[in-house]
Amino acid sequence: MRTKFYLKRPDSKQPTSIFALVSYNGSSIKIYTAESIHPKNWNPESNTAKNTPRFPEHPEFNERLNQIRSTINRTFIDFKNQNDHTAPSLENLKPLIAKALKKQTKKQSFLAYYQEFLQKTSSGQRLNHRNKQNIREGVAKGYQTTYNHLLTFSKKWKRNLDFDTVDMDFHSEFTKYLSAAPLLLSRNTIGSHFQRIKAVMSDATERAINSNLIFKSKYFIKQTEEAETIYLSEDELREMRDLNLEHNDRLANVRDLFLIGCYTGLRFSDFSVLKSPESRRCDEKRRRFCWPVKRQCSQC
Repeated sequence: MRTKFYLKRPDSKQPTSIFALVSYNGSSIKIYTAESIHPKNWNPESNTAKNTPRFPEHPEFNERLNQIRSTINRTFIDFKNQNDHTAPSLENLKPLIAKALKKQTKKQSFLAYYQEFLQKTSSGQRLNHRNKQNIREGVAKGYQTTYNHLLTFSKKWKRNLDFDTVDMDFHSEFTKYLSAAPLLLSRNTIGSHFQRIKAVMSDATERAINSNLIFKSKYFIKQTEEAETIYLSEDELREMRDLNLEHNDRLANVRDLFLIGCYTGLRFSDFSVLKSPESRRCDEKRRRFCWPVKRQCSQC
């Protein structure tokens, strides 16, 4: 059996649907797919999408065609296995293929896929495509926050969220939702949420689950703005370090943790869980200072 793909209207000036021509035993049948493409992006010699910058999603598109071909072949083989290796007639094969393709194209919702993506991120199953290392579990916190915002947005704005509705209207409305009260998020924070959404959409596209490519548009942007950087000078840090807080252990601890954050660049969530020097045994022989601020603890 042989399966090849053709355009319904090769001379069309608009995207046209694609059908599979299934042939065996000297006969053939047409099976229309859910895919469509502009003829200028189609290679009639290879019966696949052209490898061209004008159609950057050609790898994902051709992969979907390969999956359709595999479904057709599997349907044919399954019939033979269930009928003493007797090949089906074309009349019997066509509805079986149509049913199999319909089942294949039953879409997973965007939010369901996002949740699955989130679970893979939090369990460390995803890899960074740049360095091929496992993505840190902490990254999942950001994806969880975005997911929570998507759920609330969908409910409050009565917006149906699915792969085909993540479009420019969604971009505009979700931006308004995040920037309005009570959230009042900055442009950089809003941009981070869209960066995560684009990552999920891209992952679903590579797996041939999503065919909506509007998220790749130059207008579906990750917003940014120049942030106002607030900092303390070395003199101000030194003045804070030398402040006498001997009679207020609570403020002394807060001050020391704050200075650690300034000197090391650690996030609050990291330096706020550090233990005080008094909770650890010091190395009396080496007499090392316990803190970057050069203050010896009572054990020293």
